[in-house]
Amino acid sequence: MSRIDCGSLTSVRTNGIEFQGPVRLGGRLDGELIFRKHSGAGASDNHPDYAVEYLPSGGSMRPIGAAWIKNSARVADFISMTLDDPDWSSPLNLSAFPPSSEASTKVWTLTWSRPRGARVQDETQSGKSAA
Repeated sequence: MSRIDCGSLTSVRTNGIEFQGPVRLGGRLDGELIFRKHSGAGASDNHPDYAVEYLPSGGSMRPIGAAWIKNSARVADFISMTLDDPDWSSPLNLSAFPPSSEASTKVWTLTWSRPRGARVQDETQSGKSAA
């Protein structure tokens, strides 16, 4: 499964914002993602850790999804998120990976990867514009 870098997140932790950063992915995302602690964070494993808002270039901020802190044997804690919009044919799943321990920056890498077995759909046949 190939990964496409599509932005970055910086730990902010001020004014209720935990992370914020630019994102660009095809015609779907071109703006800023803002992560705020979710009101149900920590209540259970099913509750998201963050509520995700999107500020499109030249647009107004709107809620777009949720994010969970995950961990893996290969990577330290990372953020897994699901973003959705009524104009999209399907939700997007992105991940944010922390900088290496040797890195002097605190910028997390934002990536998108196509799920296994997923195929590109020709949305023009159904009357929708390509996203």
